[in-house]
Amino acid sequence: MPVAVVVAAMVFVVVAGAGGGWLLARGGTHHPNAAASPPASGAPSGTPDRTGDDKSSPSAPASAAPAATVPAGFRLTQDPRGFRLYVPQGWTREDQGSKGVFYNSADRTRLIQVYLVSEAGLSPYDALKQTSGELAKNPGYQEIGLGNDATVPGVAPRAARLVYAYDNQQLGHRRQVVDYAFLTPGGQHYAVLSAAPAEAWPEQEQTLKTALSVFCSGSDCPSP
Repeated sequence: MPVAVVVAAMVFVVVAGAGGGWLLARGGTHHPNAAASPPASGAPSGTPDRTGDDKSSPSAPASAAPAATVPAGFRLTQDPRGFRLYVPQGWTREDQGSKGVFYNSADRTRLIQVYLVSEAGLSPYDALKQTSGELAKNPGYQEIGLGNDATVPGVAPRAARLVYAYDNQQLGHRRQVVDYAFLTPGGQHYAVLSAAPAEAWPEQEQTLKTALSVFCSGSDCPSP
């Protein structure tokens, strides 16, 4: 779901896939040769530094989409980038251009990150497998699970799922992330992850499942 600043924290060094370059991600991961979703308002695009941590300042909140039975504690959001999802109440949106869109909790220990994977011919499972393989050499990284048996209701009957953990020295806790990659009916390759302290598991995955339960993008979204 950023450029790295070298501080007293673990820094991962990752080589992106074809068309990419050297990426530095403090305590995070990335999809090979990923690209931000097409901006609705001229935001820059390019190859993002994929992380499970966010460092930018909040942007203007996304607009709420109308007419839905919204789960308690969430709001239905139509993001300016063109996708729709549920977002926890009180979380703030940060558009980081080529890095994707982040929704962060008030204490910034939990987040949802959304962006597009652009490498042609790379399946969702292969994208997550390659990501995990690249990160496996880094101290503190643990692949907990990788499969191709997740679903995104109404969007992808089969989605890839990666669960991993790492030590975030800046935040002072071990962090656990669940990452779904999938193709929309329109053929877009999305990656959406949810990150939180490891001790919160499985809260991260429930947050992600709720967010994606209404997910759609562009012309695939039903009319209000």
